[in-house]
Amino acid sequence: MLLMLRTFFYTNLILWSQLSSKSLSMLSISFLPSILRSFLMAVMSVMFHQQRLIHTSVKSHFDK
Repeated sequence: MLLMLRTFFYTNLILWSQLSSKSLSMLSISFLPSILRSFLMAVMSVMFHQQRLIHTSVKSHFDK
């Protein structure tokens, strides 16, 4: 799970830096928010994934 979060974080970071590198002045401004945004996205996706796993496990438990 931690590895998934880390790879997601790094890919988002690379993506955002590539988008920002079009203008160097924007890079310094948008670099920190991009890190925060990608981190939040990673946390949200992991939380959503866990919630879905819990939901499916509970559902399968009650279906028996």
